[in-house]
Amino acid sequence: MSQSIIVNGQSGLSVREALNTMFGELYGAVVSPIKLSNVATTSQAFVANTWIEKLFIIAYTGSPTIKIGTTLGGSDVLSDGAGGPVSIGTSLPVIIQTYYFSATTYYFTISGGNCNIRIDSILNYF
Repeated sequence: MSQSIIVNGQSGLSVREALNTMFGELYGAVVSPIKLSNVATTSQAFVANTWIEKLFIIAYTGSPTIKIGTTLGGSDVLSDGAGGPVSIGTSLPVIIQTYYFSATTYYFTISGGNCNIRIDSILNYF
């Protein structure tokens, strides 16, 4: 993040441009939650240069078992045994903390019920 000198008496526009330049990195690092409601098997695409912080999964119906992968039916993100079953009213937090240089897709395979899923990600991380 570069620093700029702001001189007393500068126009409002030049001060705003200097501040935006200095804090552009902070604006770009805002967590953008993605919320998927009452889903069974689904997918979520992410653009290149994305940091996935965590997932928060809550059972909506039934006692779902969840696996998550970067390929259809895969379980490289969350394996079968680690993903449930989850009872209604309970949650499954999943810490991901992974940076994706190129675009990727998460495939959620959910059996035995439906879930609400929150994905915390930061787009354009660098």
